Amino acid sequence: MPNTLLFYIIFISQIGLISYYYPKKIVAKMNLIINNFPPENYPKLYPESLEKVNAIQRNYLRLNFIFLFIGIALLSYFGIFAPENTSDNYFEGLPLMYGMLQFSPMIYLELLGSKQLKLMRNTDNRTNRKADLQSRRLFNYISPLLLGAAIFMYFTFLISVLALNNFVFTENIIINIVTLTAVNILFIVIAIINLSGKKRDPYQASTDRDTQIKSSLHSLAFVSIFVSIFIIIHTLTNRYEMNYLEIIINSLYFQILAVFGLGNLIRNFKIEETNFDVYKAN
Repeated sequence: MPNTLLFYIIFISQIGLISYYYPKKIVAKMNLIINNFPPENYPKLYPESLEKVNAIQRNYLRLNFIFLFIGIALLSYFGIFAPENTSDNYFEGLPLMYGMLQFSPMIYLELLGSKQLKLMRNTDNRTNRKADLQSRRLFNYISPLLLGAAIFMYFTFLISVLALNNFVFTENIIINIVTLTAVNILFIVIAIINLSGKKRDPYQASTDRDTQIKSSLHSLAFVSIFVSIFIIIHTLTNRYEMNYLEIIINSLYFQILAVFGLGNLIRNFKIEETNFDVYKAN
């Protein structure tokens, strides 16, 4: 199969997976919650009006449809104007730049979700509250094997990129090391906040919070592993002058992040196993 045709297939998958399939899954979950746990019976779940929630949902879908059409337009451009140039430097970074745009609606949803949780905390006027005194231990939420794999891949990345460049610290090597180290430090901070920080949702049941922490830590570990692998593969393609593969690798990278990051969170959030009674009126 020609590399150009292979890229088209993979890029179509990136467009559909991140800008259509997962947004559709997320909105379906939101609608299921709204339909089964309406504000009149579960008022604590809605710190703002249902109209506001529906407006957020519509804006989220609009953003995804905008990026869906942008992806289709980019694909059309490739097919019409540049069928033989998909390995040129001009195109190699396209899946990465487009992938970052595709994830921006999730950032929008996360920011507004954080605002909703803050409103929940501000309106929580209970005088008697239950505190979970059980300490949260790291390995109660993530297996040592998975955590060890993430650490192993980080050090494999360090050794690999240095060995492939004869242990010479070039500008690209320094940027890669600093970037991946900063990403992993950020993940560690997020993990610590999850394990020891206060509940973002003041009403959330302890078992649901444990499930959320477990899902979050697993997603962070998987993403860390695949970012390490991605940079190693990129270094190999540059070292052995296989630049024609970079545009395909860049597209696959974001799809893997979506499947093991966003997809993992969606799969682990099971509405039927969540305790929504905590959101009922007192």
